Amino acid sequence: MVARLTPVLAHVQLDAIYTSPLRRAVQTAEAVRGARELELRLDPRLKETDFGRLDGMDWKEAKAKYPEACREWGRHPERFCAPGAVEGVREVSARVMSAFLQILRENRGKTVAIVAHGMVFALLTSKLVGYSVHDYRRTPMINNAAYRVLQIEDDGHLFINEWEHNAHLEDTWCFHPRRFRKRMRLERARIPRHAFYAPLKMTKKEKKQYGN
Repeated sequence: MVARLTPVLAHVQLDAIYTSPLRRAVQTAEAVRGARELELRLDPRLKETDFGRLDGMDWKEAKAKYPEACREWGRHPERFCAPGAVEGVREVSARVMSAFLQILRENRGKTVAIVAHGMVFALLTSKLVGYSVHDYRRTPMINNAAYRVLQIEDDGHLFINEWEHNAHLEDTWCFHPRRFRKRMRLERARIPRHAFYAPLKMTKKEKKQYGN
C-alpha cells in the first residue's frame, strides 16, 4: 500500500517532507519522497499516541485487564491517559497542533507533506474543523497510505481540498467489511459544511497552550 504512494505523488512539487520519527512513518515518508532529493524532517511532536501498557493488546484483553481505563477511553477520550503512558490524548492534541502551526510558519507559499499516524491526523483534523478534543472521533480516520489535501491561504483560511485520496488503494479498500465502508460514508456526511472553509485562528488560551 505504501509503495503505491510513490507513483501517485511523483508529479507533485514538494518543498519539504515532515514525518514522525517512528519507523513505519519514516518508511512511508521515503515512499512519498520517491526520487526527490529532499531531506526528511523528523519531528517527535508527530509521533503516535502513547498507549502505555495497552499497546499491543486487543480490545477484549484491554477491557479485562484495565476496565476503568477503557471506560474512560470510551466516555471521556479527552481525559484519557493509558496506564503507564507519559501523556494523554489532550497533550497529544496540543503537541500535534504546535508542530502543524510551526510547519505553516516555516513554509509560507510552499507545498509540504506531513507523514504521521491515524490518531495524530484525527486529532489535528478535528481541531481544524472546529471540534473539541472530546469530539475528535466525529472526523473519520484516514485510511492507511491514503492522503488528505489542505490549502492554507495567507489570510489564515483553511480549505480541505480533498478529504481522502485513496483511488490508488481501491483493491485493498475492497477488503474492508461492508459495514466499515458504510460507517465511513456516514461519518463523512456528518462533517459540517463550514469545515471545508474554516478560519485557522487560535484563541489567546490556545496560543498559550500550543506555544504559538
